[in-house]
Amino acid sequence: MNCRPRHAALLMVAIAIVFISDPVMAKPSSKAKYPRSGFNFAFETGRGNRIDTYKGTVTKDLISSPDTTIRLQLTNAEMDRVYGKMIDIGFFDIPQHQLSRHTAGPRDPIRIVATAGKHTKRLAWRWGERIDDWQGLSELDRLIWAIVHDRREYRALPKAKGGYL
Repeated sequence: MNCRPRHAALLMVAIAIVFISDPVMAKPSSKAKYPRSGFNFAFETGRGNRIDTYKGTVTKDLISSPDTTIRLQLTNAEMDRVYGKMIDIGFFDIPQHQLSRHTAGPRDPIRIVATAGKHTKRLAWRWGERIDDWQGLSELDRLIWAIVHDRREYRALPKAKGGYL
């Protein structure tokens, strides 16, 4: 008796079960659900640093000097990188984290709002709080600020004076 057809059928059933039970495999593409069209975001650190692609501005916290805001439009390639990272980390599907009122030290909330297609997502969190998606959000934070810091217009801004405790 030849067992190959039976093994092939069992393999097909096993693969189908994996695709059905794995939420990443079963859900439609995030890029289809959250298209690049209309993509914009605003990201602020809570201390005064802010990038707002809706308005095309960046604000630098100069600590003891007044904050400085400049016009800064990200290129399509830069926007593609941020959008790609948001899709990679599942940003638009991250549940809203309840900010704790009991954190040690002065941790101002980090806030981000992003729009992709017809979907707008708002998140707020504090560094140091335990949230499930901290690693992806940390990667997103580093990417956004690396892009901004690489821009000549931002590097031309005055250096911050003073410091925070």
